[in-house]
Amino acid sequence: MKRLRHLLTLAVVSLCSWQSAWADLTVTVTNIPTPGELQYEILAQVGDGSINDVTTLIVQSGEMNDADWAILKSMPNLRVLDLSGAESESMPDDQFQLGYGDASLETVSLPSNLKTIGSYAFSGQTNLVSVTITSPAILESVGSGAFSGCSNLESLGFTTWPSTVTVIPSSCFDGCYKLNSFTIPEGVTSIGGSAFQDCRMFSSTLPSTITSVGGYAFSGARMEVDVVIGENVEIGMQAFRYSNIKSIVLPTTFYSSNYDNQYILGYCTNLKDVTIKSPTVLVTLLGYTLLDGCTNSDLKVHVPAHLVADYRLDS
Repeated sequence: MKRLRHLLTLAVVSLCSWQSAWADLTVTVTNIPTPGELQYEILAQVGDGSINDVTTLIVQSGEMNDADWAILKSMPNLRVLDLSGAESESMPDDQFQLGYGDASLETVSLPSNLKTIGSYAFSGQTNLVSVTITSPAILESVGSGAFSGCSNLESLGFTTWPSTVTVIPSSCFDGCYKLNSFTIPEGVTSIGGSAFQDCRMFSSTLPSTITSVGGYAFSGARMEVDVVIGENVEIGMQAFRYSNIKSIVLPTTFYSSNYDNQYILGYCTNLKDVTIKSPTVLVTLLGYTLLDGCTNSDLKVHVPAHLVADYRLDS
């Protein structure tokens, strides 16, 4: 019995030590006196601990440079990062991409003067729930794959994509299953390939300023909307496949369903209305059918009046 009590005591001590080792450590940096000195401000507060022990970091003021971003990248247990008071116009490529650093971020607030988010900046951060872009109106560009693979990301802190960022790049939100919907505003001209692929919660109409929609751009996205494609817009293969769009208007310049844009509406089982404006019968090549898997019994296809008979005869 005495030996059992001794073993239990050791187990409790070990558990307490383990909990202490993994306890949350919050550091608040009131100011970065000179760009590049963030690490020293953090070290001044961790005492006998390590910079690696920090789980929450708040920076209230001061200008950051690449050295400061590199320190953030090296902090493996960082879960909450608030840079809303800091200054930095550019976030580097691959900043928190898993595989380059071991950070396991959950919430992030970005600098108020940030203009550029680098390619794959948050890629693979599967614990990331929210990123707050503090001043979206001054953001100028977001790199390819910036949030790809962030499977728990819900919010970017705005309801309308910044109109100053005219390109939503390829794979930007690929695999962001929980991303909340936001409006894609007038002024946005291009949506890259796989930009919203498998964003199961995302839905938005397309602005009239769009000139290209990349392959797989909305494949698997919720997209419970009516879509109007303007004239001369390039549409990539499977752009809306497996989405829940309700209707679509295809322009006069969309005249064939071939390898370059095959199955753009494939398996859109919620689709009820398709308007084809092409003045000639839509050419289907090599079996790449436009409406493959669209099983809605109420589906109606509208074509120019002078082509009705031709469509009825076309195989």
